[in-house]
Amino acid sequence: MNVLEKILEEMKKIKDGNRKEKLYGKYPPQNKRQETLNAYSQGYEDGTDNFYNAIIPIIRSHINGVPDMDNGWIPVSEKLPEEKGWYQCTCSDKEIWNDDIVIDLYYYPEIKEFVDNIRYETNGLKNIEKYFWTKYVTAWCPLPEPYKEV
Repeated sequence: MNVLEKILEEMKKIKDGNRKEKLYGKYPPQNKRQETLNAYSQGYEDGTDNFYNAIIPIIRSHINGVPDMDNGWIPVSEKLPEEKGWYQCTCSDKEIWNDDIVIDLYYYPEIKEFVDNIRYETNGLKNIEKYFWTKYVTAWCPLPEPYKEV
């Protein structure tokens, strides 16, 4: 989990803690002053929720270094990668799989294809077959950074 994900997690704990406490409803107002304090408390909880909901997309857009509001996934209908390389892809075909699957595929921008290179050996000869997955890919995102020991 990267630093931004940890920040989101901590912010959610604060938001949920404020909402869970329901400070404004804990003490039914006995007088005008308590009624005013309850209104302030309700405003504080609502403000915390609103701020959290507004900041989530901004932080998530930086998690993978991709300006996207859905955990870094970019629908192929919006954009294809600009550089060749390995990408994590969500693939969908209800006739083949019951649910969507996530696999790593290599993207070639010059031919606009997501490809899986299968290596196999027959009769001592090494062969590579390319399987084209582009028609199944619904969204993609960059691969996460490799683990680095701290």
